[in-house]
Amino acid sequence: MQDAMLDRRVARVDMIARLMLAGDAIYIVLAAKASPDSVPQLMLELDWFGGVTVIGAICTCAFLILADVVVNDWLPARFVFRWARNNRRWIYFATAWLCMLPAFSATTVGLTRPSSTFLYLSMAAAGIAMGFRDALSIRRSRAQCAT
Repeated sequence: MQDAMLDRRVARVDMIARLMLAGDAIYIVLAAKASPDSVPQLMLELDWFGGVTVIGAICTCAFLILADVVVNDWLPARFVFRWARNNRRWIYFATAWLCMLPAFSATTVGLTRPSSTFLYLSMAAAGIAMGFRDALSIRRSRAQCAT
């Protein structure tokens, strides 16, 4: 009984963490367009094609995470987005890698604001931690099935 309650609590925390990561990634996409002094806007000004590619990839990862949350967590059990559920860790790692790129592009021109650098690096650290957590949970579930 307590294991079921713990599993539901962990699943809820995981869902909230995924929504936060997706929200932060969407913030990067919106900041590239809406804020003229933002780091993503600077990334677009430095290299338009590279910036659009990175912003598009971040947007894709964010919407994959959102689709995973909506389909696999909120909809009934008969609706399953298997690809996203099976590849969550790779989506997290890709999002983490892509979230570090605006901070790197800002440091190439000497623009290092501690607040924005902290934002992008903390998003990357959260994505990496979530990816490793997902990989470990898959490993544990496979080990339990084998015994």
